[in-house]
Amino acid sequence: MLALVVAHLVVALLLPLVSVRSHRTAFLVAAVLPALTLVWALAQSGVALGPGLAETTPWAPSLGLELSFRLDALALAMIVLVSGLGAVILVYSAGYFGPTSEEATRSAALVLTFAGVMLGLVLADDLLTLYVFWELTSITSYLLVGQRGEKRESRRAALQALLVTVLGGLSMLLGFVLLGEAAGTYRISEILADPPAAGWSRWRCC
Repeated sequence: MLALVVAHLVVALLLPLVSVRSHRTAFLVAAVLPALTLVWALAQSGVALGPGLAETTPWAPSLGLELSFRLDALALAMIVLVSGLGAVILVYSAGYFGPTSEEATRSAALVLTFAGVMLGLVLADDLLTLYVFWELTSITSYLLVGQRGEKRESRRAALQALLVTVLGGLSMLLGFVLLGEAAGTYRISEILADPPAAGWSRWRCC
């Protein structure tokens, strides 16, 4: 799962090389990865709707930090939205942006990057992993909304979006730390299976 997220970011970095020859091709190439992600997720639907598929990669072992991902029913539904709509948007953008558009190269890379960090967000099975990808979506959203920063309205809207998501993220981080310490674990699936006893922090899964 981490490999899929990283692949989105790597391909996004390479898209400017593709767009030198054709902006349309850049968008179509970018659409391939979200489409493949959707196909992969649907192929794993049997496991996702059952026990779920988990993957953990050590991040800073000495500190006990790790990148934890889990494909379950909710994550599967969100991937249909994130990757499915992402692929459709990129294909549509291939015809929307003109052959001489100055925004095409930047937009293709940013949309694919956004799809990648959103994929990490919906697959996260660790509160700190979730927070990291939340902040990455904040930065990517800022760049998408602001575009090239030539228009005052775009800059203002981008800054407003960044402030709201970053400040909200900091509040969320505080809640994550309190919840993780109360539960004795930062693993989301474990917290849902055995919520903390304190009434204010109890999570109930429908």
